[in-house]
Amino acid sequence: LRDMGLALEAWIEDLVVRRKRIGSEREVEALCAYVVSVLIEEANCVRVSSPVTVCGDIHGQFGDLVELFRIAGSPADGTSFVFLGDYVDRGRDSVEVIELLLCYKALYPSRMTLLRGNHESRQITQVYGFYDECVWKYGSAATWRACCQVFDYLNVAAVVDGDVLCVHGGLSPQVHALDQISTLFRATELPTQGALCDLLWSDPADDSEDDWRPSNRGAGYLFGANVAARFLAANRLSLLCRAHQLVMDGYRHHFVDKNVVTVWSAPNYCGRCGNVASFLRLDPHLAQSFVIFDALPKGTLLVDPADLHHDLDIFGAPDDSNHLVDSFFADPADSHLDDDDDDDDTAGPDEAFAAAPHDFLPPDSDGPRATGGGPDGPPDPPNP
Repeated sequence: LRDMGLALEAWIEDLVVRRKRIGSEREVEALCAYVVSVLIEEANCVRVSSPVTVCGDIHGQFGDLVELFRIAGSPADGTSFVFLGDYVDRGRDSVEVIELLLCYKALYPSRMTLLRGNHESRQITQVYGFYDECVWKYGSAATWRACCQVFDYLNVAAVVDGDVLCVHGGLSPQVHALDQISTLFRATELPTQGALCDLLWSDPADDSEDDWRPSNRGAGYLFGANVAARFLAANRLSLLCRAHQLVMDGYRHHFVDKNVVTVWSAPNYCGRCGNVASFLRLDPHLAQSFVIFDALPKGTLLVDPADLHHDLDIFGAPDDSNHLVDSFFADPADSHLDDDDDDDDTAGPDEAFAAAPHDFLPPDSDGPRATGGGPDGPPDPPNP
């Protein structure tokens, strides 16, 4: 790493402690190339030993990620992590989030397992914020392209002590055994159908014992309690741990058997959902303990604009700390909210902030959908 001119400890200090700068374009490209070289040697489905801390969606909320590490410990302290994906988009600091996570992965590869989420995709990030943020902060798309190379090699799943399966979304009708995950070709842009797509896009259907239903997200499936029970039994697993859906209480167990759990780690999602966040600690006996944390107050983590590349005041002031969210995405106050059933997993653009059952919002729907498919623009992505 030092031969590449990367002083990662100083970089982390600048991000987390001094909060004064992001990496240069050259540094990010070198870091991404190194992390790719690490990930290439790792399996699609990595084996992880307990104790371990499992974290859900981050979505560019850098201050809250720093708070998570403050509470949970960091890889530098010896804490092992499995992150379930969706590091970028929606929040205003996706660049900082991905740089910090990749620095930790480069320094402590065995303690940092980074799974791919449905937002770690070229199509999705061109619509929901990360691409625009990279261009805004660096003046070009080179950093975005380097990060997308890393996204292609992120692990698909992790198994803790042979007993707990971690994946971003859920199950697939094409995957019946863990060995099938290992045979998938992952070094590619995320497809819109097939097993790899399903693992990152599917959701549990709490209202159903049925096998499979098409997902209203436009990708993946809804799977019922019977599917989860059969898959876990066939693979001698006790728990499926996933993220991908906003839960107001930070986590939620699904089905009567509570053998599927959703972990959400982005508090007050997008600065306006009012939810708490959590991470899951699995001890050496795989006992589950959920740690709940709330969002930091506005303005807590400001960066000196004078130290940013291109001298852009992209972080705003405390009274305007959400202006990037407001500029990138439609204001939910302007949305026309549908009156669908509470348990409908539709991911329409107006439903991300809709009222929902007591502890559950619909899947993490993301703003207005892309409309510019064709030769000059990215195709319409599924609704993430």
